[in-house]
Amino acid sequence: MRSRTTITFWLMIALAALIGWGALASMVHQPAFTRLDFALTQQLHADNGGGYESGLSIIGEFGRSILVFVMLELTVWLWLRRSWSDLLGLLAVVGGGFVANYAARQMMAAPRLPLHAPFVLWRDTGFPSGHAMMATIAYGLLMWAVFPRIAREQRTAAVAGVAGLVLLVGYTRLYFGEHYLSDVAGGYLLGLAWLAACLAALTWRGARMASSD
Repeated sequence: MRSRTTITFWLMIALAALIGWGALASMVHQPAFTRLDFALTQQLHADNGGGYESGLSIIGEFGRSILVFVMLELTVWLWLRRSWSDLLGLLAVVGGGFVANYAARQMMAAPRLPLHAPFVLWRDTGFPSGHAMMATIAYGLLMWAVFPRIAREQRTAAVAGVAGLVLLVGYTRLYFGEHYLSDVAGGYLLGLAWLAACLAALTWRGARMASSD
């Protein structure tokens, strides 16, 4: 019964996030929305610099590097333990996230933010933001995996810390003029939808394996 409730919870989160993403996606090509999106994004963009570029660049790269390192370490650890089922689940969640992001960006074909951004090395489609989406998926998956092992009195701080890091990744995309605000919000929503759907599937798999023992 508990697993059924958990599965329902994750599916409801996935559905709500997907509906939110769909609503946002329906507006990204509307001129009035684009003007508002551009104006809001400009307020967060460091067009003239503010002395924070180096620090935020380091933080952004640090967060991404730590994420890649942890994912590779976890992959190797599962491989050495021959935990093929868990390894397949990890690759499906993260790899599927990349595929979902690519498919969504090709489907939407929304242009990148037209601001001077020296940190942007190429100009492809922008909605939804890959950094925001993958940070949501990967860090969310890691938090879900370690959450039961965190002391109860430390769980709130751990969740807040991970959420803050994910938000910081999105903020760097805005600060350096790489994405519209809607791109980042879309990345969060689609990432949450994919993550929650995968967690529902993983919970169902865990309950099924437990019942077969």
